Amino acid sequence: MKSINQFSTDIIPLDARYYDSNKHCFTEWYPEPHYQLDYESICVFAACGFFLGDTTFFRELKTLAPATRYTIKGHKLHKEPTWSWTYEPDDLTLERATDLFESIFDSLVARAIAKKRIILPLSGGLDSRSLAAAIPEDRRHDVCSYSYAFEKGVDEPFYGKRIAEVKGFSFESFNIPRESLWRHIDTLADLNHCFSEFTHPRQIAIKHWLDSICNRNSILLLGHWGDVLFDGADVPDSLPEEEIAGYLKKGILKKGGSELGRALWRHWGLEGDFDRYLHARIRTLAGEINIKNARSKIRAFKSIHWAPRWTSTNLSVFSDAGPVFLPYYQREICELITRIPEEILSGRKIQIEYIKRKSTALAKIPWQAFSPCHLYNYGDFSSFKNLPGRVIRKLSRITSEKVFGRKLIQRNWENQFHGAFNEAQLKQYLYHGALTQHVDKQLIQQFYRAFQFEDSVHYAHVISMLLTLAVFFERQQ
Repeated sequence: MKSINQFSTDIIPLDARYYDSNKHCFTEWYPEPHYQLDYESICVFAACGFFLGDTTFFRELKTLAPATRYTIKGHKLHKEPTWSWTYEPDDLTLERATDLFESIFDSLVARAIAKKRIILPLSGGLDSRSLAAAIPEDRRHDVCSYSYAFEKGVDEPFYGKRIAEVKGFSFESFNIPRESLWRHIDTLADLNHCFSEFTHPRQIAIKHWLDSICNRNSILLLGHWGDVLFDGADVPDSLPEEEIAGYLKKGILKKGGSELGRALWRHWGLEGDFDRYLHARIRTLAGEINIKNARSKIRAFKSIHWAPRWTSTNLSVFSDAGPVFLPYYQREICELITRIPEEILSGRKIQIEYIKRKSTALAKIPWQAFSPCHLYNYGDFSSFKNLPGRVIRKLSRITSEKVFGRKLIQRNWENQFHGAFNEAQLKQYLYHGALTQHVDKQLIQQFYRAFQFEDSVHYAHVISMLLTLAVFFERQQ
């Protein structure tokens, strides 16, 4: 990276940059062999799936915070905020808030796609559907849309294909096959530097196709983070700081994460208690956000810490293929969020109203989270009249699994960790590589057996993180 003494970060950064306190410079990810591992932060990473605050694997390398201007003077790093999350709601109705969103969102998308071929991933959610709604009809032939599903999994392309048909987009459908992780794990580690586990960015399985279709004249239009910005936590507006920290801790800890964090903490002989350390860390970071409204504060915390340290990390597969644009990451959208009352932000109301305005046909496509209901009747999903259909669908899934042995795959790790070939690959990383130089084999075996024989859903994250650490330590040799 070019040597500079000043660097500014976006409100939600897409690409991470670091400060090297040993060399006193800004840098990309270039750790030196003699740098010290930050074991406390690695325990948090193992438990949550991403690093908190400015921490990384090494004490000498710190991540630059969002919305901050950094200046190096001599051997000292100075920083000042360029923007802060606030909650200063205007007196807005849903209609007026949607007007504001529509104006900003359409303008952002129009500028991004001008004179570009548009690559648009579609799913059964609202974020990608809002992007489809924003693309003008006269640009429909410039759009290549696609969806993917797990092998033997939920038919997610069903929703994407329906959206593409309504909008007149070309459409491709892909399967994420079993055992595909091991062909791509080195490439994925090159891209995300092991800052995220490897089963979540499933788009790596179609990396070859993305590379072939993306170029300087295309734009990958991505809807990430809309579901966080345009919804709210199910908590009272007024909540003590300690309870906010508890809510955040519960939200960011993955299944089995506390057990792994505690085990590594004890194994590495760290001082104090892991759970208290994590709670205090979250409490401190949340306390830095000057917002009294609990729901707004929680959203801000996620946008400052979760979005750049987890979501953006997993977007590296897209950004490596070609130019990307995320309208929900943009300053204009973030500024709008600070002006909208929480009762209007909650429940995805603005996105739903926006899609309805743009296209009744789009709005009548089932919303996957409430399928078969759509945006006009999803409120009836839990009603008595829909109960028979839900019962029948559940019985059908159970019969398919228990009687015919056709289990519906819902998570990528089910296709990447189960089966003889997957197990052989996984064991090679866990038991016969650099991980055993840092984590006792007996501890690894304890968690792997729990994954195999006790509760694979509960311990899947643990195994994913041990695999991630195995690849990370291998690369430090």
